[in-house]
Amino acid sequence: MKKNNHKNQSRESYVVWRGIRRVLLLINAVVTIIVGSAGIYFTYTQTKIYDKQRQYMDMQLQPHYNMALLYENKNEKGIYTDNNFKIYNSGGNFYEFNCENIVFLKITYGKDRYMFPVKGFFELNREYFGEGDNLVFEAIGKNNNLLIDKLVGDIAQYAKNQGLSLDIEAVLFVKIEYQDIFGVDYVKYFRGNKGRLIKREQGEKIFELHNEYFEINGNTKSYNLTKNKMIRFLEYEKKIDLNKFKELFDFDN
Repeated sequence: MKKNNHKNQSRESYVVWRGIRRVLLLINAVVTIIVGSAGIYFTYTQTKIYDKQRQYMDMQLQPHYNMALLYENKNEKGIYTDNNFKIYNSGGNFYEFNCENIVFLKITYGKDRYMFPVKGFFELNREYFGEGDNLVFEAIGKNNNLLIDKLVGDIAQYAKNQGLSLDIEAVLFVKIEYQDIFGVDYVKYFRGNKGRLIKREQGEKIFELHNEYFEINGNTKSYNLTKNKMIRFLEYEKKIDLNKFKELFDFDN
C-alpha cells in the first residue's frame, strides 16, 4: 500500500513538474516575443526618426523660390507703366533651371468673368546665376501695365452703355523646371501674382488651355489689343468662362 502511495506521489510530482515546465517555456516564449517586438518597434521608430531627419535636411538643401510682381516707372499721370516679374531663390543650389510664364487677362464683365489668354505681355526674359541678391529670373514688361489701364478706360464707356461694370486684371502662371544638387529633376507650377504653389496637374491643364486657345483663335499679342478686339471678344468670340473653369483656376483661395 505504501509503495502504491509512493508511486502515486511520484506520478503527481512528475505531472506537476511537467505543468510547471510548460508554463515556464510558455513564459519564456512570451518574453522572447515581447523583447523581439520591442526591438523591432525600436528599430522601426529609429528608422522613422532618421527618415524624417533626412527629409528635413533635404528640404533645407532644396531651392525655395519667391516671386514678386512689381509695378514700376510712373508716368506724368501717376500711373505705373510697367509690370515686371522677378523670381528669387532663398534656398539651396540648383542646376538646369528653366522658367516659362503665361498670362491671362481676367475680365470681369458685369456678373460674368472670363480668362483671355495673351502672349508677349513681357518684352524680355532674363536668367541670372550667382547674383548677390539671389535673383534668378526676371521678366521685363514695357508699358504692359499702361496697356491694361488704357483697355479698361477704352471699354468702360461701352460696358456702361450696356449697363455693366468692367474690370481687367493680368494674371500670371509660372512653370519652373530645375534639378537639385542630388540630381533629382523637379517641375513646379505657381500662380505668379502671389507666388502660390499649385498642383502639377492643375498647372499642366492651365498651360494646355492657354495654348489651345491660340490654336483655335490665333495668336493674340498683348501689345496689339485694341478696344474693338476686346469688344469682339466679349460679344462674339469663344471664351474661357470662369464659371466653367472655377475649380481649375481656384481664385477663391
